[in-house]
Amino acid sequence: AEGHFISSWPICVAGHSKMKCCCLSPMSSLLRTLAGCLRACAAAAEQAFRCLAKIAACADRCADDIDSKLQTRLGDMEFDWNAAGVPFPNQTSTDESYSHVWTEPLQLHVNLLSGTELATVQAKSTWSGREMKDALLPFLPKATVAATINFGTLTWEDSLMASELGLTDEAELHVILQACEIQVTAASVSAVNGFYTTSEEQMNGASSYTNEAGTLLFRYHFPNGVHYWYFSRPGNLTKSLGDYYRVKSEGLYPPLDGWAPDKCPLGFGCAPSIKMLV
Repeated sequence: AEGHFISSWPICVAGHSKMKCCCLSPMSSLLRTLAGCLRACAAAAEQAFRCLAKIAACADRCADDIDSKLQTRLGDMEFDWNAAGVPFPNQTSTDESYSHVWTEPLQLHVNLLSGTELATVQAKSTWSGREMKDALLPFLPKATVAATINFGTLTWEDSLMASELGLTDEAELHVILQACEIQVTAASVSAVNGFYTTSEEQMNGASSYTNEAGTLLFRYHFPNGVHYWYFSRPGNLTKSLGDYYRVKSEGLYPPLDGWAPDKCPLGFGCAPSIKMLV
């Protein structure tokens, strides 16, 4: 028995060795495939880096070309850069066709169309027309808002910065006022906040209102006879897609509280607070 075991042992070892070789063959093949993939990726990455280097070099050449053309047009003129990144000749410029002297803050004189002085406001070059209107609120008569601000023949649009309008220190502005009935604050949706004026169209037996952002405040009648007041953006008001907040009410005037974003796809967070100005 002992002799039989010893004589058969090399066969078992040989068989085991063959088994190990069979197991290692797929693994080595997988590793070779992985190595090939890595080499291909490295080649692609190298090519991409070369392309990026060419793009960067092209951008540098374009920048140099722009600088050269700008220098040719401006010559030796000295200039400053305003907050919007626009060059303006400074006070030392000898070219009298340029009169813009940029200072911070800007002191702006605001008058009514009648010529009556309304306020003097310390503004910044980065202020938008919307920010200027907000700054005028403490100076306005009750239940009015600044509908339009004009600088000469130009209108200071809500999204336009003071620097883009070309406002100078001590500039004179004229404001057109508009009566408003409702002030809305505290809503998480900023488009809902603001001052609302009565629109021409009545809806479901009640006045409807719009603010400076175009948001609508209106009464809606459901087929079951129930009424809700809604804050919504303009569009198809029979659909809920543009709704911000709503409140159930049978009143002919918008409720001061109770608003919520329930079942309003565009609403979230804090509900609006309403104040009647008239």
